Amino acid sequence: MKEVEKGLNVITEKEILKGEVCPPEYKENLKELLEKLNKLRTLWAKPMSITSGFRSWETHLRVYKDKGISDLSKIPTKSKHLYCQAVDISDPTFELTKFCKEHDKEMEEIGIWFEDDMSVKRLHIQIVPPSKTGNRWFKP
Repeated sequence: MKEVEKGLNVITEKEILKGEVCPPEYKENLKELLEKLNKLRTLWAKPMSITSGFRSWETHLRVYKDKGISDLSKIPTKSKHLYCQAVDISDPTFELTKFCKEHDKEMEEIGIWFEDDMSVKRLHIQIVPPSKTGNRWFKP
C-alpha cells in the first residue's frame, strides 16, 4: 500500500469523529469520506491533520459560538460536517490548497470539492458538490 511505503498512516474514523459518535444514518458517508480522504493523502504523500471532522449539532453550535456567532439564523444548518461529508485539514502555508488546485483532474476523479477561502489556514474538503454552484472550488 502506498501510504505504508511512504511511512504515512491512513486517516482513521477516530481522526474524523474526534470523540463524536457517528449516527447510523451517516455511516455510509463516513466510509466514503474516509476512502476519498485516503486517496487524497496517498496522492499528496504527506501527513494531513484534520482540525474539524464530523460535528454533532451541539458541537456545531459551540464552534460558531467560539467564532462569536450566537444568532441561530447565522449558523449554517446544512453544513456538510453535520452529515459526515466534510473535514477541515490544517494548511497553514496553503501548500495543500495549491497542490489540490494544481491536480484538479485527480480531485475530480477522487470526487471531492473544496472551499476556496484563503482567509483561513485550513482547507475544507467535502464529498458532495456545493448545492449552489456545483463548482469543484467554491466560496463559503
